[in-house]
Amino acid sequence: MQSLLLKICFVAIFTGQSLLAVTGDEDWSKVKAKIQEINKQWEAALIQGDKEFMMNIYVDDVISLPNFDKMLKGKDAVAAHFEGMMEAGFKALKVSFNTMELFGAGDLAIEIGTYSMTFQMPGMESEMDDTGKYLNVWKKQDDGSWKVKTEIWNTDMNPMQMEH
Repeated sequence: MQSLLLKICFVAIFTGQSLLAVTGDEDWSKVKAKIQEINKQWEAALIQGDKEFMMNIYVDDVISLPNFDKMLKGKDAVAAHFEGMMEAGFKALKVSFNTMELFGAGDLAIEIGTYSMTFQMPGMESEMDDTGKYLNVWKKQDDGSWKVKTEIWNTDMNPMQMEH
């Protein structure tokens, strides 16, 4: 029996399935819809530079693993990082998040997705397009809302292969 359970777990892990997703009371299709709606609002907030909205989607002890940068711990560190980007002149022109998969258990949801973005920075001759992937761990709050507990994203562009 233990051998069979181990084989099922092994298959689940290597096929990208979650045995945990079948437990709990959540309707994960509804959770996915909620998170996709938050992502749409997040897209608009990033374009508008709306720091208040951006910071409201995080739990206080968020851990952020940004592309090409050090780990950020806590909402204050994420806010400072965002402010630094804005002060450096980063301007998002178009942003799109695409949830590819969402699964979870209990009060945690794992979102795997892709993004595309058009942005500009001072000194750039023209705007730049970027595509990449991300993973967000969402935590359900006492009021039923979902907030980001941990995030990681990285670009699909390899800086070693970019034209200079």
